[in-house]
Amino acid sequence: MKNTSDKSYNIRLMSFSQIVTNIGIVELNCINATGAKLLSKKIQLKMKAQIINVTYSAYDKSGKFTNSIIPVTGSYYFDIGNTISDDAIFIVPKGEKHDATVRSLK
Repeated sequence: MKNTSDKSYNIRLMSFSQIVTNIGIVELNCINATGAKLLSKKIQLKMKAQIINVTYSAYDKSGKFTNSIIPVTGSYYFDIGNTISDDAIFIVPKGEKHDATVRSLK
């Protein structure tokens, strides 16, 4: 999916722990998918995560003060002109064609 609109989508996270669950842009639902073999019946295309490296200081097991770097998610984005894609396998009953709907989540 390509963002051909004139607006970007952003979710910026706070400086404390924050769980974000609403990063989906669209949902593709295969109505006649069987879900056999634990395969999907629907898939969501989600915004991209912006990862930033954070340096933190702590004492290790030996008591030595060390600096470490950990990657954390700073925000989610879907900018103008960006493309988001994903793969999914839908199994439908033999002889049927996929019957799918697309729903905007924003």
